[in-house]
Amino acid sequence: GPEETSDFLKRESNALTPADVLALGRAVGLADRPVWKLAADSLDRIKQALCALPETLNYNDFHWSNLALSRQAQDPAHAIVFDYQLVGIGPAASDIRNVIRSLGPQAVDTFREAYGPVDEAAVLLDEPIAVLCALQEAARRSRWPRWAEQELEKVRSGEFEAGLRRAQEVVTG
Repeated sequence: GPEETSDFLKRESNALTPADVLALGRAVGLADRPVWKLAADSLDRIKQALCALPETLNYNDFHWSNLALSRQAQDPAHAIVFDYQLVGIGPAASDIRNVIRSLGPQAVDTFREAYGPVDEAAVLLDEPIAVLCALQEAARRSRWPRWAEQELEKVRSGEFEAGLRRAQEVVTG
């Protein structure tokens, strides 16, 4: 099942359960919204569909400050990521999402070009899982982090629900 991984390499979504999703709704003060039940009911199928896709190493806590660039005038420059604290496994779409959220526009374009194409189904499946994982991480903290506000806004605006419905369409074919 989706929980089967080594002790070292985990999927970002391993810690998410349907009960956790419902608890998230309560934790963020939006428990009255039907999107939480929709998310809880479809969570396991989305996670299984993600697990069925090709996987790669994921930098689940990537930040640009953990990136070293070559000093020599090389074309192209060489880069290495040196923080592997929360490295895990998952689809390439998840890795790209985790990396680009801390990069500027030019760096995002360069990274995407170097990374190569990504399966659109993986992007659609990853989208709602990413929101849930981010909100779960934010809810664990003693203070609500600023970066979590954009994820919460996705719930308020209906963007999260739309992403869930797109992921369900991928799962059902």
